[in-house]
Amino acid sequence: MKDSTSTYLKNLQFHKKLEEMSIASYFKNPRLLILLVLAVVLLGGYSFANLARTLYPKINIPVVVVTTVLPGASPADIESLVTIPIEDKIKGLSGLKTYQSTSRDSASIVYLEFNSSMDADKVKTDVQSAIDEVTNLPSDTQAPQVVKYDYENQPVWTFALIGKGDSASLIRFSKNLENRIKALSAVDKVETTGLEEQEIQIDIRPEAITSYKLNPLSIAQSVQAALNAIPAGTVNTDQLSFSVNIDQGITSIDDFRQLRITIDNNNVALGDIAVISERSKPEQIQSFYITPEDKKAHSAVTFNVYRNDNFTINQSVEDVNTAVQEELSKYSGQFSIVSTFDQADEVNEQFNRLMHDLIFTIILIVATLFTFVGLRQALVASIAVPLSFLITFIVMKFTGLTLNTVSFLSLLLALGLLIDDTIVVISAMTMYYRTGKFTPYQTALLVWKDFLIAIITTTLTTIFAFLPLLVSTGIIGEFIKPMPIVVSSSLAASFIVAMFITMPFMAIILKPNFPPRVKTFFNIILPLGVIGTFSYFFHQSPLFLWQLLALVVFMLIAYLTRPVLLPLCQNWLKTKSSKSKINISKLNSGLISFETITEKYKHLIASIIAFKGRREKIIFIILAFCLFCYSLAGFGFLESEYFPKTDQTVVYLNLELPEGTNLESTKKEALSLMPKILKDTPEVSFISLDLGKIYTSGVNFTGTGNNKAFFTVNLTPKEDRGISSAEIANGLRKSFTNYSKGKLAIVEKASGPPSGGDVEISFYGDDLAQLDQYAQKTSEFLKTQNGIADVNISIKTGTSKITFVPDKTKMQQYGLSNSTVGFWLRIFASGYSAGDIRLNQESDETEDITIRLQSGIQTPEEISKLYIPTSLGYIPLSELGSLQLKSNPSLILREDGARTISVSASITKGYSISDVNQNLSDYVKTNFSFPDNYSWTIGGVTEDNQKSTQSIMQAMIIAIILITLTMIVQFKSFRKALIVITIIPLSIAGVLLVFSLIKIPMSFPAMIGTLALFGIVVKNSILVVDKITLNLETGMPYTEAIIDGAASRLEAIALTSIAAILGLVPITISDPLWRGVGSAIISGLSFSGIIILFFIPTVYYFIFEKDTSHK
Repeated sequence: MKDSTSTYLKNLQFHKKLEEMSIASYFKNPRLLILLVLAVVLLGGYSFANLARTLYPKINIPVVVVTTVLPGASPADIESLVTIPIEDKIKGLSGLKTYQSTSRDSASIVYLEFNSSMDADKVKTDVQSAIDEVTNLPSDTQAPQVVKYDYENQPVWTFALIGKGDSASLIRFSKNLENRIKALSAVDKVETTGLEEQEIQIDIRPEAITSYKLNPLSIAQSVQAALNAIPAGTVNTDQLSFSVNIDQGITSIDDFRQLRITIDNNNVALGDIAVISERSKPEQIQSFYITPEDKKAHSAVTFNVYRNDNFTINQSVEDVNTAVQEELSKYSGQFSIVSTFDQADEVNEQFNRLMHDLIFTIILIVATLFTFVGLRQALVASIAVPLSFLITFIVMKFTGLTLNTVSFLSLLLALGLLIDDTIVVISAMTMYYRTGKFTPYQTALLVWKDFLIAIITTTLTTIFAFLPLLVSTGIIGEFIKPMPIVVSSSLAASFIVAMFITMPFMAIILKPNFPPRVKTFFNIILPLGVIGTFSYFFHQSPLFLWQLLALVVFMLIAYLTRPVLLPLCQNWLKTKSSKSKINISKLNSGLISFETITEKYKHLIASIIAFKGRREKIIFIILAFCLFCYSLAGFGFLESEYFPKTDQTVVYLNLELPEGTNLESTKKEALSLMPKILKDTPEVSFISLDLGKIYTSGVNFTGTGNNKAFFTVNLTPKEDRGISSAEIANGLRKSFTNYSKGKLAIVEKASGPPSGGDVEISFYGDDLAQLDQYAQKTSEFLKTQNGIADVNISIKTGTSKITFVPDKTKMQQYGLSNSTVGFWLRIFASGYSAGDIRLNQESDETEDITIRLQSGIQTPEEISKLYIPTSLGYIPLSELGSLQLKSNPSLILREDGARTISVSASITKGYSISDVNQNLSDYVKTNFSFPDNYSWTIGGVTEDNQKSTQSIMQAMIIAIILITLTMIVQFKSFRKALIVITIIPLSIAGVLLVFSLIKIPMSFPAMIGTLALFGIVVKNSILVVDKITLNLETGMPYTEAIIDGAASRLEAIALTSIAAILGLVPITISDPLWRGVGSAIISGLSFSGIIILFFIPTVYYFIFEKDTSHK
């Protein structure tokens, strides 16, 4: 052997002092190895089995929502009387990041987001304390409700219940089913829509008001008093005391009618002065369901089931499904359910797909190692991978992570990296042992001494490329939090496996000498392992038991006939190898050798190093190439996006009719649209309709109203339709282009963390009319742009409100106050709550009691005929003032104390969000002139993308600093560290080139892939620079040391690059959401792998050429 490694090994001696190292006793005792492996397998297996499975990571952002109700108040009144006083109290709270509010009819909703470092429970307590100090709210304001908002608090199962009978039977069964589900321990809560709630309505007769001089408030107090038990004293015995109450026994509507109340010294029955009935509450949300087969909409009750945090998603859905099926079976097909969303199915589908990718990736990597390195190394590596993952699962369980899309991606990402250490250890031990100078035990100690620091350094540099992602904050920081933890844990685990498991294991198999009891153990454990593996992958097969029996019989026959079969197999292999001239020894050294390629590369790099002109030319070409790649991004060839849109199983439609449309009119219009959706979309499986709301993404409190309807278009399975959900959505947009009765928006379900719209611009200021002008002009501009769909303004023009303007003189004349008149108007408009009652003693459900005026007024103009009691008798409202029509916004939005209106839109496939936003920004700057205290911002996906880019850039800077410091410590040289770090911008150039040429957007996942490149390419650069340094230390001539250093690392760089690339091929092909990660690493590695082999040796020669210490 002529290379420097052989020279080093030739002079290498084993010193007895090595046996004094603490690790020596561990290598000498294989029982410790067995105990370590068993501990990893047991703890890792337990952790894996108990890791919760979710779709996405848990987002721990401290968010508090304050909801306050002021019945009958307009949005403007809610803003001034409720929202602003609350904002004034909470805006100074410690750690508050941003706050937003929605003021709508009768309700104020304030959303507060705090810094992610804050404790959610403490934040809620602080907000509650601040709200308790708000003392200037109107007297009839209901107590503000302060709750924590949980991003994970989403239904695990949504299904529609349909009946063949009348609606009454459907409602009765729905209530029973709801109670059955609520009783399950795996369920936290159940929400239903379409289930009509009943109330007791007490409509006071107009003639009774004048005859008895009724005051509705007095009636309400009388009703409330009648509902309460009357205390009659206490009865004492020798040992106990009993309180005695008189239960007035109201258990039916007739009991209400017979209820006696005293009015102005007259004792009358409530039924004499009011019409009492049990009716459905007005304006309730209803649900409907339609299929392509039936083509007729049916009433439905939609159930949203939320799981108990102590149960997994699968457990919750399974328990609920069992209970539902049991209840359905009692009615012989009268009722049925249709699942509209099953999170357990989605989680299982994701888990199975990623497991398939993971197994396929392991097979690819093992096959690659077998091809280029050998069977032994490939098999050991195949053992090292699952052991590394088992250690990672232990860390995940300890840190509270779940198995989700991000953590699985992180495992796939780590898969191509974690075998590097194992390959280095296996290759080194094989090389050292083949010298014939050392025992396996001595070989392990020598490799430990020579490679410990190097492996620690390369592992740290790769970890440092991912660890800075932990500094990301906000929703995106929480979303990607599993990635740095999982990847870093996997890489640290690979170091542990390589040094503490692979190394002593190799010491055993280099010269195996197992006692009979160990052989017997393996003879038992191997068949059990085969049976266990077979059962894991095929247990769902309908013929599983027969297949398992056949496998056991086959293994038993093979075992019994082994004395005959083994010699036959050996003879066959010898004959086969001689005929095909295949050297069986290649199974241990690899089917394909790098020797030929290495020699050609060695001559090529030598010819470059030998001539100054060629050295300068290669540096110039590489730098020019990189400059060209970076210029592509600068000239706009590189597109960008936040998260890519993926093919979904549902498409949503939001219907918004003009403000003021009642629920019955909305229902009629929405039902008429369902058959058209079916007709225009043959890929539909079924459609569900919910009245009174629309679909909104993220945290949004503007999605309800009587003029709104929400369609969920469930599509057929992806494999059964020839087009994507995006194409179906575009087809629906074309079908409803000319829809004029309202606004019909098609919404595609977004991937990744919660975010805003594709395009979103917000205007801030005091005057809503001025803000509305900006919004309307912007909306018209967006509608003229190509690729824009579903333009929406956050605040719609509301219906005109009827405002009573009191005549102060007459109000004083009749002794009336504004609050008195307001009370009577509220009784007329929405009624007055007199509490609730439980009529059905077998149920825990209560019904509200509402007192109204039976006025007979049908139109707003007739409100002036309403009679108001005064000290001088009953006076019509028109005598006390005038009624005026005034503009009334549907709601008022505020952000950080300023009023705001936003315009949002969707981008259709084939158009760039960044280009549209740039055009929008140019339009606003050119056409709008903003006065003081008015401003605008581009938000939505663009804002989220900017925040994510800042997080990634911050992580990149931290990563470069950490890697540079590590290199300086290892090489004790600033120049060598600079050479290694230089490869980072060169690898990024490859990413920019590929993404620009084949139009892959630079998404957030792609930026993560680019960051991951840092550790991978630096690791490869270290191999070259470290080998050159080692060559120089052995006394090799300067030029030869550089040439040999680059050539001898060709195989290692190629194998690690191929392993990393193959590890990402499956997910790059199968998962559009994370395609950017794989594409970035594959393109960056492909280019940097080539550049490293020419740039590093050339630049090293150039920098150290005049350094005499290197010659």
